[in-house]
Amino acid sequence: MAKGRFQIIDDLNVPKEVKSINYFGPDPFRIYSRIPPLLQIIFQVRGTHINEEDFRWDLFKDSDTMNFYFRIRLERALDRFTTPVLQVRVFGHQPKDPASPNGRMLIEVLGTMRTTYPVDNDPISRAFFVPFLWLYHYALYNNVRRKYLQMYAARIERFMNELRSILGIMQKPRLT
Repeated sequence: MAKGRFQIIDDLNVPKEVKSINYFGPDPFRIYSRIPPLLQIIFQVRGTHINEEDFRWDLFKDSDTMNFYFRIRLERALDRFTTPVLQVRVFGHQPKDPASPNGRMLIEVLGTMRTTYPVDNDPISRAFFVPFLWLYHYALYNNVRRKYLQMYAARIERFMNELRSILGIMQKPRLT
């Protein structure tokens, strides 16, 4: 019998789906080499959990700027059911001429937390097993997931603050 799945997906950044940093200043591309080690330290993962999904560096002869884009993905299972997926996207441009050192960059951080339970596809298994999963999830496992969501929200905030610190951007004041 084919295996199906019962899946619950939550955004890591609530209430906004994407957290972002706008930067205007010298050498924006320097952040490229700093993001993977920062992810390893803050999210307590190995390098094998971090993947560079996309990298583009456009050098046009007639343009006076160099455009860049890269996307880095962090994915690591927290337990046998739950896996958070964090994505860092960076868009920017940097001048070719060292006399005009200021460039622009936008850093976006977004992510989801997936909880997946295996379920058989036959109707009898679904009729009895899925209600049990809902009960298990909301009675027992939901508190664990909430702790994971809070942990990742705090780590994302720390990651964003570290990026701001590297770029020399003032920290956002917290109201709490």
